[in-house]
Amino acid sequence: MELITYYKKPEKIYKYQCFYDEKNVLNEYWKTNITGKTFRLNVASSFEDANDSKPIYNVNDVIGYLKSFFLKFFPDKMEERISELKKEITDESFQRIVSNYQNNIYIGCFTGSSDNQKMWEKYSNNHSGYCIEYELSKNELLLHDMLPVIYQEGGFDISFAFFVALFLENVEKGKTRTLEENIKIYEPFYKRMIKMTQTPIFIKGKEWEFEREYRLFLLKHFHNGKKMVKADAKYIIRM
Repeated sequence: MELITYYKKPEKIYKYQCFYDEKNVLNEYWKTNITGKTFRLNVASSFEDANDSKPIYNVNDVIGYLKSFFLKFFPDKMEERISELKKEITDESFQRIVSNYQNNIYIGCFTGSSDNQKMWEKYSNNHSGYCIEYELSKNELLLHDMLPVIYQEGGFDISFAFFVALFLENVEKGKTRTLEENIKIYEPFYKRMIKMTQTPIFIKGKEWEFEREYRLFLLKHFHNGKKMVKADAKYIIRM
């Protein structure tokens, strides 16, 4: 994401954790993080907020994007193709997209302050846990693969990305065209979609604003431009 290059990074970020949770159950991963050498990520579906990393869409917007696309490139097939693709604009097909966000992107959660009383209470079991400090200048992953969370009402609208997913099948139907012809048609849409692909994981509701969160994000197999980063079966990575 290009934004990583331009946003003003903090000098330090922090991670609150507990040794035992409020039910006196041992946090089996506390040793993983406290050394500072490794870190345990997680997926959004395991978080307390069921809407974490859950985008939204608008049916009429998706149809509008489809109409604009076919009107520009294939006006003679517009009605036929839109009629076919409208059948695919269902909650079921959208839930597959949501599942990818909530189950296939690994997330590391940090915060911008070490003296946040609400964070000490919530994530360090009422001040009985610990808080780790990370210096970004000494950590390549945090420096290159982390962004701040934005707090707003409602999830991030990916109607455009949903539309792009629907018309991708046109690439298959366009095999009679040359590569150059397909690039001319589809490249602007790919470029715009790629810029917003990871955005939903950085949008949270206003009620979580007290966290002042920063997120490290990784795909299952991810090359950050510097090296290949891969989490193990327990979502643990080397820092």
